[in-house]
Amino acid sequence: VDKNLSGLKALVIDIGKKLASSEQAIELIHHIEKKVEQQKARYADKTSAFNTQIKALFVVANNDRGITVAGKDTVPQALFDTLGIVNIGSAVEGYKVMDAESVLMQNPDVVIAAGHMLRGKSAKEALCTHHALAATFAGKHCLVEAMDSSISLGLSPRFHVALQHVAEYAEKAIEIKQTQKAAYSGTSQ
Repeated sequence: VDKNLSGLKALVIDIGKKLASSEQAIELIHHIEKKVEQQKARYADKTSAFNTQIKALFVVANNDRGITVAGKDTVPQALFDTLGIVNIGSAVEGYKVMDAESVLMQNPDVVIAAGHMLRGKSAKEALCTHHALAATFAGKHCLVEAMDSSISLGLSPRFHVALQHVAEYAEKAIEIKQTQKAAYSGTSQ
C-alpha cells in the first residue's frame, strides 16, 4: 500500500475483511482520522503565529558515505506532509544516502532519527556534530530527536502518535527560532 494515511486506511480495511471484522476496521479508521485531525489542529494552533515552514530530516542510518534518509514514499514523508513540514530528503526515493553537501544546503531545522540509531549516551551528540549536520540549524541547537522505529518507519494504527512526536519536535525548533527573532529584534532597537 501507499506509505501514507490513505495506504493505512486501505490496509486496515483489507485486514478487517480478511478477519471478518469490517465494522471494527471502519471504527478504527474513524478513530485514526479523528486523532490525526486533532494533531493537525493542535500543531496548526501552536504554529499559527510562525510564518515559516519547518524543514526536517529523518535519518535511518549513518556511515562513511553519508547519512541514509527517508525520502518520497516513506512513512516519515507522510508524517511531514500531514503537518505541512518540508522533508529535505524528499528528492530521494525511499531510503537512500544523502550527501553532506545536500544536507548542508537544505539546512534542516530538526532531525528525527530512527530510535535504533540513538542508543547510548553519546549517540545524540555524535549525530548533532556529524559533518553533514553540525553547521545546520538542527546541528547547532542539537535538535536531534529519536523516534521509535515501530511507529515511524511502518504504517500502524499509531500513526497519530508518531504525528504527535513529529509535531513536538518541530515545535522545539519554532520556539528557538522565535526566541532568536525576539532577541534579535530587542538588540536592533
